[in-house]
Amino acid sequence: MAKTSRAQVFMPDFFGENPYPLEKFPSKTEQDKQDLQNFFGGIANPPATATKLVDFANVLKGEGFKKVGALGYCWGNVLFAVRPFESQSLSILLIIRRKSCRLGCIKRRLPP
Repeated sequence: MAKTSRAQVFMPDFFGENPYPLEKFPSKTEQDKQDLQNFFGGIANPPATATKLVDFANVLKGEGFKKVGALGYCWGNVLFAVRPFESQSLSILLIIRRKSCRLGCIKRRLPP
């Protein structure tokens, strides 16, 4: 897809050496649930991650990219979808979410 659309694809690593352990998801114990909350309250904090996305998009624009988009999965993209658009750093944000999240829950978080 990137080749046919003549797009460059970048995958910034916002969590560095601290990803959430896949073996703990979905949470099986109360401790796993707390660890997941701590992850989203710490390094994966949605507003802080949104800021990193905006900063990265701005670096790309500074390098001459005219349009910058982002692709996000699951809850993270829903929680911080507004900030990158308000900053006008992104031309498009593609959200991939399980069917249990209705379009209305996403629309409420996006600017008109």
